Amino acid sequence: MRTILILMMLAMLAGVVTGCEFRRSAERLRPPVITDTSTPWRQGRMQVLTARVDISSAWEIVDVYVRHTRHFWPGPAAAHESRAQRNGPVDSVNFLAVPDQALGAPTADHMFYQWFVDYRLKAGGNEILTAHSQRQDFVVNCTQADTDLTLRVLQDLARPVLTTPNPVRDL
Repeated sequence: MRTILILMMLAMLAGVVTGCEFRRSAERLRPPVITDTSTPWRQGRMQVLTARVDISSAWEIVDVYVRHTRHFWPGPAAAHESRAQRNGPVDSVNFLAVPDQALGAPTADHMFYQWFVDYRLKAGGNEILTAHSQRQDFVVNCTQADTDLTLRVLQDLARPVLTTPNPVRDL
């Protein structure tokens, strides 16, 4: 009975060790995480988009790019594409893209964009996989406070026109 108990405990220990190793392998193979670090474009600032790519040591980055449009989002396939460069040392996780088609966007233009990373296994991986960020957007030269103020002013202007002091109820 004691021998069976010892064998069962050894089998459970082997399962725990295997489970830990499996968890470590799974963590090494998790896909890259892309975090948009761009700031909305303001007057006098360089019009660039930036992102941070956190990637496991098991993968290598093949390409980083951003797809972008102005006015509306037609989906990533129909959007313009700009290649990103590392923003810092060769091993930097920070990337910067200059969306040429969006440069010179006038105030109040709506900018939509989404980041993409093509990656593959470092150890002889030929299959290229793609990860992407959430779609992002901002209004050029316009903060949320600017938008809120404009809406309040428009409401104040429209209120007297739309208010009827003595409504007539015609039955």
